[in-house]
Amino acid sequence: MGGQESLHVVLNRTPFRGMDGSVNGIVATIQDITDIRKAEHALRAGEEQFREMAETSPFPIAIVDANGRYRYLNRKFTDMFGYTLDDVPNGRQWFDMAYPDPDQRHRAITAWKDDLSRSHPGEIRPRQFPVRCRNGESREVIFRPVTLRDGTQYITYEDVTERFHTMDSLRQSEARYRQLFNSMRCCFTLVEPVVDEKGTPVDLTFLDVNAAMERLSGRIREELVGRQLGEVLPNTPPELIRAIGAVALTGDPKKLAVYHPGLDRNLKIRAYSPWKGQCALIFKVVASAGDGVGGKTPPMGNTP
Repeated sequence: MGGQESLHVVLNRTPFRGMDGSVNGIVATIQDITDIRKAEHALRAGEEQFREMAETSPFPIAIVDANGRYRYLNRKFTDMFGYTLDDVPNGRQWFDMAYPDPDQRHRAITAWKDDLSRSHPGEIRPRQFPVRCRNGESREVIFRPVTLRDGTQYITYEDVTERFHTMDSLRQSEARYRQLFNSMRCCFTLVEPVVDEKGTPVDLTFLDVNAAMERLSGRIREELVGRQLGEVLPNTPPELIRAIGAVALTGDPKKLAVYHPGLDRNLKIRAYSPWKGQCALIFKVVASAGDGVGGKTPPMGNTP
């Protein structure tokens, strides 16, 4: 038996009888189940190790069997959502509690079924949905379910409520900014210089424009952003491009007065660099060339 090694055995005993029914002896069999016991021990150790890892996980974890029954919820799941295994014994109960609104519940169930039908074992199926917790709060949650080989669903959850609200606030702020941006009476343009091999600005690329600039140029924002000034207004004076490019490259602001032949307008421009390598232009039309109001300004000049 290899020295001090112990064996696990099952002893089966059966009496055998003579013709008159009396017991003449016992037949015994011994079955070595050492390997089975080792496997059981390893399985229990693995289960205990998994449970320990799951209970200390920073993310909620749920395990759902192939029939939709919830088999395990870790401590973080209850901490986040408030539900225990008794509250959500199966998927139907979970959807009813997490999505009390029928339309929202229908969308969540449909997404779950669609993703499941198109996925393969081991493939993560991330989805983001709001979840109603037991205390009535709503949380934005990213679900990451994975189907195991036996059909079991292993699901982790990430609470992104704060991130969601932050992004929503940013979207609202951007919408307010865009509204104010487009309500400006002055034209606003954000540009980036295009330089030659010597580093001299030879053109400007539109990065953003407001509604006033759209009206002045006769083009909508989508037709301007990403294009170069030379394409849109080919008669732009080269000295104006160099002056604006210098502001972007040096960061030194300038006030300019210029006649633009492509627009047939006298313009007063304030140029500054909000970020290195970019130039913001705020300008207004002083008069058109034919208005008779002082005639054309000099081709380029700094204003006081």
